[in-house]
Amino acid sequence: MKGSNTTDLAISFIDWNPYAPDSSMGLWQEVELTELQGGQSAYVTIANPLVNSTVNRQSNSAILRVMCEVSNYDDTSGMVVEETLCASIIDPNTNEEIAQQCQNISIPSGTYNAKVFFAPPMAVENVRLWWPYHMGTPYLYVLRFFFATTPDNILLESKFGIRQVESKLITAYQYTLFQVNGVDMIVLGGGYAPDLLLQFEQNARDNDTFIRRQLQYVQWMGLNTIRMEGNFQNEHFYQLCDELGILVMPGLPCCDSWQHWSDWTSQTYSVAQE
Repeated sequence: MKGSNTTDLAISFIDWNPYAPDSSMGLWQEVELTELQGGQSAYVTIANPLVNSTVNRQSNSAILRVMCEVSNYDDTSGMVVEETLCASIIDPNTNEEIAQQCQNISIPSGTYNAKVFFAPPMAVENVRLWWPYHMGTPYLYVLRFFFATTPDNILLESKFGIRQVESKLITAYQYTLFQVNGVDMIVLGGGYAPDLLLQFEQNARDNDTFIRRQLQYVQWMGLNTIRMEGNFQNEHFYQLCDELGILVMPGLPCCDSWQHWSDWTSQTYSVAQE
């Protein structure tokens, strides 16, 4: 690694195949176009939900902090969408709502990926925790977003596990100890690369079977963790990992500025932090 390579800001994945003759792979995932029409709220989308959990195993309870990103794709009228956005948590076993929090939002026209934090945090009792493979059941709850004025119109639905992941440095031995829900965890993992022929999302059912089988191979090898080297996957992949109790360690690609910390600029730090 010399010269300009040390400052090459790469956001990509490693493809171990020989280079294509024209040095270009073209499109490697499906392209989707979504038409938004109707009232002002029809131009609003919800994406990238996140639930941060603080777990108390002694009282079998948890504090849940919910966040999502909201976009207003109406970039011509100048209309500001003012709504009450609600986040609801459902236990799939009973189909009962165990918690709900609503937040007033004001999203100007042409706003993309505005972060919305639901306050105060939600307190839940008698929780079923998510555990990694080998440690217990990876129990999942359902998270739904909707406007208070139209509760039957679900804007986004996803699954998540109530879990608290922590790490600390053991200075005496110079290694990192990981804990899940306060229990020490042994990380058993290996690197993961996508299909080298980039056969992705050709058929939703076949793709689910293909990825699920790969993740089951991870379990059969006795592993509980996989590492990405820049080849970040779609949401469905991570949902399957959650379902099967597989932890994911996303990593940045080697052979560029990411492994040359002394040469990092403010831009590099900003991208790494994001």
